[in-house]
Amino acid sequence: MPLNITAFVRLVVALCCVVSLSAQEPKINFIEQSAVAPGKTTRITLHGENLETNWTLWTSFPCEVAGSEIKLPLDAPVGISPVRAVTAKGVSGLHLLMIDDLATVKESGSNQTVAAAQEIKPPIAIDGACNDLNFDFYAFQARKGQELSIETVAQRLGSQADTVIRIIDNKGREYAFCDDGPGVGRDSRFIFKAPATGRYVIEVRDINYQGGGNYRYRLRVGSFPLLTVPYPPVIPRDKASDVWLANPKPLKVCTTGEMVRIPLSLQGKAGSGFASVMVGELDEALEKEPNDTIEQASDIKQSVCGRFDKQKDRDLFRFEAKKDERLVIAARTRSLGSACDVLLNILKSDGSKLLEANVTGADEGTITNTFKEAGSYFAELQELTESASPDFVYRLTVSRLDSGFELSTEQDRWEATKQDYFTLKVTCVRRQFDGPINVGVTGTDDIAIEDNVIPEKKNETVLKLKPGSGLPRSKLMYLQLSGEAKIGDVSQTVRVSTIPALRKQWPRLPVLPVELDGLTALFVP
Repeated sequence: MPLNITAFVRLVVALCCVVSLSAQEPKINFIEQSAVAPGKTTRITLHGENLETNWTLWTSFPCEVAGSEIKLPLDAPVGISPVRAVTAKGVSGLHLLMIDDLATVKESGSNQTVAAAQEIKPPIAIDGACNDLNFDFYAFQARKGQELSIETVAQRLGSQADTVIRIIDNKGREYAFCDDGPGVGRDSRFIFKAPATGRYVIEVRDINYQGGGNYRYRLRVGSFPLLTVPYPPVIPRDKASDVWLANPKPLKVCTTGEMVRIPLSLQGKAGSGFASVMVGELDEALEKEPNDTIEQASDIKQSVCGRFDKQKDRDLFRFEAKKDERLVIAARTRSLGSACDVLLNILKSDGSKLLEANVTGADEGTITNTFKEAGSYFAELQELTESASPDFVYRLTVSRLDSGFELSTEQDRWEATKQDYFTLKVTCVRRQFDGPINVGVTGTDDIAIEDNVIPEKKNETVLKLKPGSGLPRSKLMYLQLSGEAKIGDVSQTVRVSTIPALRKQWPRLPVLPVELDGLTALFVP
């Protein structure tokens, strides 16, 4: 086939344009400091690529940003939230920044031996980085019987570090050790009780003895509660709900607007613990004990939250199924921040087992089944190891699987292909529906969208966005996408989820920042 020189030149020019545009976009490798403080103004430094002196920071939390300074309100809750760098030429990918009421110091860099351990005075937080084949040491004084919470926030900030913490004395004698803390992924945490008054040393390293700029950690030392997951982990929208953390009395939480994640913290003079409660759209109920037998089983309408608070706990919930009705019964634990795994079975009315979920899958325990006979069935939940803890919480949902579709994208922002042209790939999962799907964008009217129809029996399309002349330039904005299709006589509208994009950004993050689900960033230079 003869070479079409004109087409080849056009392709090279287009590719060069794409490379040029993407090469100009800023990239954040890490932020120093890794946390900003409530009620204070914190100066931060961005380390990365294409970060000009006039960069600004987009934050997912309320604050005042002036250059490299971030001012937070006094009531800003402790937690971890996404940010982006914005320059005149583009926006960075998402990066995680912590809000922390502990004072911050930097690692000295010369603390690689016990003798040269960096002296610290709790309550304090240290921004450090693991080094290849080396250890970091921090020394502190403690009274006999004094209890200190010690944790690394690394994987939860998107770091590659898989930390290990030890408490030793000057002679290397070990008093405490932790690799992975319950409910916090590969981060380490524990409460240390000093056996005697004296000097103790915290040793931090990567479990694989790796290090570098991508292996950063935040070491927190204080008297804060080590929270993992609230109970219940999911509450209904726009309804005041009781939420229990480490304290015996519940907090009253009511969600408003479109927020799907609410940071919670317990304030204290020696630091704060932090957790998050999700927001659901279903009829959320709480488990009622006793429910260990079929006779004691309570009815589940749509969703119920429970916990395994006794050894070999067995929780049963009754639901109804119609003949040939297809239902999805799903249990969630780790994606909510819980440290347990659920063994999920479906029982018949006589107590015999009908189905068992695959607990090794990424879905945490899901059963999809077409019930051949109408009647009552029971969802049986047990902790996989038969262990118990107040933090071993779960959420169980039962829903019909009707004909329809789901839409998602692996992009968290629109990609520029030339000066006035942006693309975003949308993928479809179909359920007994093969018709066309129209994808629309909300957030601004001054745009034109092409190729916005997923054709019949196809599973994807690449949207092409052209900004209008009135669309603001050099300004970050967020767009929401949804797909609409007619299924039978009913029109169905489904939001395009960006959870795959968030998982691609942070494949090891224990709990994703789901408040960003559905938002795609657009920046027109």
